[in-house]
Amino acid sequence: GGQVSGDSSYLTGLSLPDSKLYALIRTWLAPEMPRPGCVWSHVLLLDHSLMATQIDLAVLADLHRRPDGYAADTSFSAPISLNRRLRASKAANRTEIEKVLLCCYADLELDEAHEDRLRLEQAILAVWSQQWPRLRRQFTFRSTSTTSNLKEQFLRLKRGAPPSSEGSSPPWLEDAATDATSQTVTSLRKFLWRYGKDIRSDRTVLPELVQLYGATRFDALGYDVADLILTRFPPGQADTLKKDVLGLSPSKLSLIASVNGVDLMRLLAEHKNSHVGYERAELTSIFSRMDADHLVELSAALMISRNKLGNIFELVFEAILPILDAQTVEDVETSVEFALLAVSNRTELLTPAVIGRFSNEDLKHLWTLDLSVEQRRQVMRSVMQRPLGNTFDELALSDPSQTLHDAIALNSASKLHNSWVRFFNDNASMFVDVVAQLASGDDLISAAHLLGYPVEPESVVRPWYLAFINNRSTLSHDDETRALVYLLALSIRHGIEKYPDILVEILDRLR
Repeated sequence: GGQVSGDSSYLTGLSLPDSKLYALIRTWLAPEMPRPGCVWSHVLLLDHSLMATQIDLAVLADLHRRPDGYAADTSFSAPISLNRRLRASKAANRTEIEKVLLCCYADLELDEAHEDRLRLEQAILAVWSQQWPRLRRQFTFRSTSTTSNLKEQFLRLKRGAPPSSEGSSPPWLEDAATDATSQTVTSLRKFLWRYGKDIRSDRTVLPELVQLYGATRFDALGYDVADLILTRFPPGQADTLKKDVLGLSPSKLSLIASVNGVDLMRLLAEHKNSHVGYERAELTSIFSRMDADHLVELSAALMISRNKLGNIFELVFEAILPILDAQTVEDVETSVEFALLAVSNRTELLTPAVIGRFSNEDLKHLWTLDLSVEQRRQVMRSVMQRPLGNTFDELALSDPSQTLHDAIALNSASKLHNSWVRFFNDNASMFVDVVAQLASGDDLISAAHLLGYPVEPESVVRPWYLAFINNRSTLSHDDETRALVYLLALSIRHGIEKYPDILVEILDRLR
């Protein structure tokens, strides 16, 4: 039992599981009773509603009355009526509160001989008031030393308990003590009550939440803090806190900043078995509003976490697809795999810079999509700057005019890969009809070089002659001579008598 003498009394608080009520008991000696050791106890039975709404539980201490003899008094059975905002007339002492906090949450034992009972009880009630309803109902204590402890008793008083060490205080103590001594509802109190409500409460939780409170006092929540929360609390615990951290709360009641979209996606990948409830529409809404500055980082993280994300991958990708821009896809920090996936679903993102990031095989795949004429031209121009493979040779011949014109432009800029010269040499006959379309002397000479000055078949003679006639005014003297010699060779090879007009033209100029 508890230690009590004279007119003094002590408080006991414990839950009554069978009735789901909480008993706050004050006990006095009863020396007037015939048997030695008798006591009087006045019990306040507190229901869940009062425990969940009464801001300051210290006001309950004023309701206890010492029974007087055997006289019946119906007031002891009367319901309690309290203003939920009523506060104790005097705040508890901070030093005492710090001792009680350490006793409750850090296993400090108090020496009853050195404690003022009234100040101690005020501190206990202040610490109790700080707790959220679920923890309040589990708070078991006595304000005196006992020969035996109550089950799961939060704090213990002993006579002759060893003094506490003078080491540094735990990191949560200052914030917790400041809140417990406050005469107003602090932001920490709101934090504890919102996020403690769906946690399986024990003595370790409050210090952890106080520390998390300090770690979440920023405009943006870091990945490490969010990861700690999701790791610390198992599925079914701290769901309110987890949802607020992830930005998935259906209400606007969150008291902390949420992680950014990149960290949200990473956390969903790393903790997909945490069973945090969310609606697909919620995630879609979050990712569809991603800031453009974070899309490159998000795309990289998305591809790295693809296997872990499961079906969330498609959800995230479909949400950000409409807001992707070419700059994001062009960025070297955006993986080629992601860029290909994005362009495959939105072909308008295929720009020359993006094309340059893809392999020939990737471009062959994209060629099968609904590309614009200009995009196909850009693809072919990019391919012709690479070593010739067997991927695009047939496609290059599907539009000889455009292919040759692009090759001439690339060759003039020294960008055409040497392996493509052999391709044009080998397929010169496929470009015969294009020769007559050439629009400058430089293009004429460049085409002749690319096609290897072809002499077969005979059908090449007239197109080359027409191209010469159309562009001779823009030929340099050396290039004109080169073209005339080529035309003479063609005429001789295929029968000079067949081309008297050509012969007259070139011989006069060659003289």
